[in-house]
Amino acid sequence: MVKREIAYRDDEGNYYCLYCAEEIGIESLYEVTLGMKSAAEEITPIVEVESTRTKNASKSRSYLSHEKTRKIMGSVVIDGKYYWDDAAVQNMVKDNIRRLREDTVVFSTMSRIYGQQSRPPAPPEPLQNYIDIALINKAWTDNQPNVVENTYKEAWKMWYEDNAKHVEGITQEDIDKFKKEIEDYSPDVDIQTSEELIKEIATANQRSNFTDKDLYIYKNGKLVLNIYDRDVDFKERAKESYQDTQETKKTKKDNE
Repeated sequence: MVKREIAYRDDEGNYYCLYCAEEIGIESLYEVTLGMKSAAEEITPIVEVESTRTKNASKSRSYLSHEKTRKIMGSVVIDGKYYWDDAAVQNMVKDNIRRLREDTVVFSTMSRIYGQQSRPPAPPEPLQNYIDIALINKAWTDNQPNVVENTYKEAWKMWYEDNAKHVEGITQEDIDKFKKEIEDYSPDVDIQTSEELIKEIATANQRSNFTDKDLYIYKNGKLVLNIYDRDVDFKERAKESYQDTQETKKTKKDNE
């Protein structure tokens, strides 16, 4: 039996556990899978390293450090009472969900190029005690963005309640109200934004592999290819597809 565990590696070949990786910046490391055969199978344990997800398939816009989080919170203690900037905190949470969707449209596009090597965006540091990073990465690889988003939302709800309940002036009713807002929050990502984000990460050669209609967007809260946007000219798209097919046939015939 082989026991496997997620770890992280830098460019110099050094390995780190999750907590050490968070300290030095998990977004700058490569994720690897460590496996060790049990003593019953082999007297000398071995370490099997499987390099995975080595190609950045997003710009990790949804990554959020502890330091930036603390600055946004603006926490202060006055006369023994704890306060924070609740409006800023709520905006931070919603902004992170919006950025996650931006990462998702990019990852969904770039993973068609990189396949299993696609590296997902690093999760926000405040959430890393609330989520299973290995399962989140598997959801990215298995093309389950809804699982990723729902996990983030549940984690943010827990994080907010765990912290807000200590803030002076915030009631349980206030907490429950915002948790419902998190659950219902569903921002769209239009094609213009999707194109701009792709330009930031893809090379010109990579971008030549798809048109704007092949990019992912969020329309009415759902992740879809831009081809399924109701404003797309389907006849034009069908014509393009037919021309591509004919060109492929012609090239094949010329090469025979």
